[in-house]
Amino acid sequence: AVNELRNGSLSKKPILLYLPGFDGTYICPFLQFPELSTEFDVWCMVVGMDDRSTFEELKQNVLDFIATKLGDHDGSRPLYLAGESFGGILASEVSNELLSDTSSEAPLGGLVLINPATCYSRSALQAQGPDVTKLPAYQYTFGLLQLLPLFTDEHSVAQLLLILTAEGLPSVIDTPSREAYMGRVAISLPTQLEYMPQGTLDWRLNAWLSTGCQQTETRTLTELAEKLRTTNTPTLVIAGEKDETLPSLEEADRL
Repeated sequence: AVNELRNGSLSKKPILLYLPGFDGTYICPFLQFPELSTEFDVWCMVVGMDDRSTFEELKQNVLDFIATKLGDHDGSRPLYLAGESFGGILASEVSNELLSDTSSEAPLGGLVLINPATCYSRSALQAQGPDVTKLPAYQYTFGLLQLLPLFTDEHSVAQLLLILTAEGLPSVIDTPSREAYMGRVAISLPTQLEYMPQGTLDWRLNAWLSTGCQQTETRTLTELAEKLRTTNTPTLVIAGEKDETLPSLEEADRL
């Protein structure tokens, strides 16, 4: 990517903007970025743990970023939006706005929804998460541990250890430069995996997930589906079979 930036070839690639889950980090997809960068100029949204933006403010921030930053590079390059979990809600809303704005500098080349939280209202996280936000402060950490099975499976810890010790690297980490990249990110993990304060969890479950899910279910998805059809915008929905957080397979069928 550095060489491409220097020789100008990076600016000729389509743009891929990744919108994360409600943790606001790139921890979930970081192993995929080197392979994705062979075809795309990859960008990633990051949101700090102290952020108290409303759902509408987050959406507008993404739209402003697309208009100012991505437009500065080359408005003719197609923009691909990839949203994971909560980012799937946000990507749906942003795509709906972009397809409504015929003057948008960045044409929407495609939309990717990965385990989208458009089904949050029917999820295990919605059933269990709000109770943790109401616990006394001294019980909060224990409450978070009770939510952990929603985000992991019996193989997660073992797989992570194999990756971090370089004993079992993913197939996409297949060159020395990609191994070096993975090592740099792995070293920075302690600074990226921030503890989510109780107030932040409460805010994001309510102001982000609940509000966003309600908005997409009542209005946006119907509008977006029609716009995607009329503009022939490619759309991909990815669902994890072992997703315990959201009913992702059921939601993928519904979408």
